[in-house]
Amino acid sequence: MAWIASDRGGYFATAWSWTALAGLLVCTFTLVLSRSIELGRLDVLLIAGLAAFTAWTLVSVIWSDSVPSTLDSTTRCLAYLALAAAALLLTGPRTSRHLLGGVLTGAALVCLYALATRLLPDRIGTFDSVAADYRLSTPVTYWNGLGVFAVMTLLLACTFAVRGTRPAVRAASAAALPPVAATMYFTFSRGAWLALASGLFVFIAVDRRRLQLTAGVALLAVPTASAVWLASRPAALRVRDSTLSAAAAAGHHLLWQMVLLAAASAAAAAAFHVGERRLSVPRALRAAWVASGVVALFAGFGLLWIERGSPVHEARAAWAAFNQPPGHGGANLGARLFDLSSNGRAQLWRLAWHSFERKPLLGHGAGTFWQAWAAKPGATFKAQDAHDLYLQTLSELGPLGLALLLAFLFAPIVAALRVRGRLTSGALAVYCAWLVHAAVDWDWQLLGVSAVAVLSGAAIVARARSSEAARREFVRWPLVAISIALAAVGFCTAMANVSLARAADSYAHGSLGAADRYARRAARWNRWSAAAWDLRASVAAQRGDAGAARADMLEATRRDPHNWQLELRLALVTDGDERTRAFSTARRLSPPHAPKKLPPPLVRKRAPAR
Repeated sequence: MAWIASDRGGYFATAWSWTALAGLLVCTFTLVLSRSIELGRLDVLLIAGLAAFTAWTLVSVIWSDSVPSTLDSTTRCLAYLALAAAALLLTGPRTSRHLLGGVLTGAALVCLYALATRLLPDRIGTFDSVAADYRLSTPVTYWNGLGVFAVMTLLLACTFAVRGTRPAVRAASAAALPPVAATMYFTFSRGAWLALASGLFVFIAVDRRRLQLTAGVALLAVPTASAVWLASRPAALRVRDSTLSAAAAAGHHLLWQMVLLAAASAAAAAAFHVGERRLSVPRALRAAWVASGVVALFAGFGLLWIERGSPVHEARAAWAAFNQPPGHGGANLGARLFDLSSNGRAQLWRLAWHSFERKPLLGHGAGTFWQAWAAKPGATFKAQDAHDLYLQTLSELGPLGLALLLAFLFAPIVAALRVRGRLTSGALAVYCAWLVHAAVDWDWQLLGVSAVAVLSGAAIVARARSSEAARREFVRWPLVAISIALAAVGFCTAMANVSLARAADSYAHGSLGAADRYARRAARWNRWSAAAWDLRASVAAQRGDAGAARADMLEATRRDPHNWQLELRLALVTDGDERTRAFSTARRLSPPHAPKKLPPPLVRKRAPAR
């Protein structure tokens, strides 16, 4: 978990390839070596639904507007399938808590490292308070992704702190709550707070021991909320243009406060564990607790109505603010938490819906939303995704694709409602928090972030597996054959992506020979890739070989004919009418983003021989 999330959130193809390969190898060895294979109906629904969604993503190559983008999306789906299948094959009803504990450990390590880059800017990471990425994003490299990652870690840590079977487990989990909450705050992500509220609501609504849960959460909320409050006080840690010396001084001071709050939280969890065993709560007190909660809820609703106006009025005001441009452009990043602007998401969602209306049956092909946005005349910013997993799936894969997506996403919810164990409701809270956040951001593209939810969902399904699950020996060897075949595909994809990454790194460092060698290797491993041919064209252009640059660039545009950036680079390595046609195509495919004037040629003229 820590490795995937630390690799830039698992956003790039190398992370998908290696994760898919590793997960499929685990599946293969487990299928071969295990004495028996026990799978329940929900296990089959989760794996089969995800496999069908992956297959439909691959089939969309037939009508896709960008074959390379669709195949990249297939590789990402294969990584999710490998993770879920490996988790279900290795995990049973008694060991599902071990899977959740491993996920919590890896996720907490990532969050602690992220917080260390903010509290120790003079020793860990890089410091840049001028750019917008002064919002905490390391190592996920996207602040909203790190925000929901911290939320899921927070909910999982709270689950073990309140429902752990051992005092040491409860204390260690509770100790992680204050620093993880501070990590979430420093991302200044509004979606993270929405996901946290959704997760807590599900946690309390589904759990059967609500009195014990709410009492434990209220007790641990004191040091956790104190951590957020203390994190919001130093201006140097939340205001742009802060100096390194000021940020380091404030961070060092806050570090010791976090250590003390973590110790206090651990002590509170241990005390709660002891008190829970020795105290018995009468039934009348439980009923009074529920009644007081309902009264407090309605009282708060009434006060808001008196103070702010009717719900209809507030809904209209919120919708108007949602469609307005962002108003949090000041230096204080904390102010953005109270801004209701969608920050351009409303435009992306409308385009996704209009794209679905243009092709309502099959969609435009997986991974192709960025082309529709690039061609939109009124686009004022660049975007790769629709910031909504469900709308983007509908626009790219049609109703069938969305149905397959919802089918495997629904399996953990059914399993959690069937078996409400000590940790099940908390794992469901983690899962539902991700489901909500995936509707407002591009979490699915961040493998390291969404893997927390996928593995939590797999743990829920494994926990709900009945002891009478059938021993399906007859499907063992067909599954082994399928796993080996997919592992071979994963290996080829991993080798192609590694070669391409090495080629790009060599080119960036000026090593043209190594870049050309690795690019050729990537083209051999990945026959559908346009990036390898694009990189080969750049190497040939730097060497002054106009003919080779033109031939490689034509090959790249043939593999991805709707990519305006490739057409623009073709114009840079050609001349005459061909140069004019390529530039016109780039302008047609991306009116807002393509340059107005044709840039100078990229090919360097060779010096005359002496």
